[in-house]
Amino acid sequence: MLNHMLSFGFFIDAGVMALGIYHGANGIRVILFDLGIGIRRQKTIFWIFLVLGVVTWVLGLLLIAALPGIVIGGYIT
Repeated sequence: MLNHMLSFGFFIDAGVMALGIYHGANGIRVILFDLGIGIRRQKTIFWIFLVLGVVTWVLGLLLIAALPGIVIGGYIT
């Protein structure tokens, strides 16, 4: 498992997943602001989405590490 976590594909997967989570969370945040929800609490909402994004990313990394057959940007060796 450690060998898989140090592979190039794992780092590509981690980066793609981080970018996807950031993009999706920011999109939801912007939609909420467009609907008039949370405009006065932008800083609080930012930190809530940041924490949720990091937790989601770490859980995704653990899933990819536990199941090396799941790949986004790499190949199975």
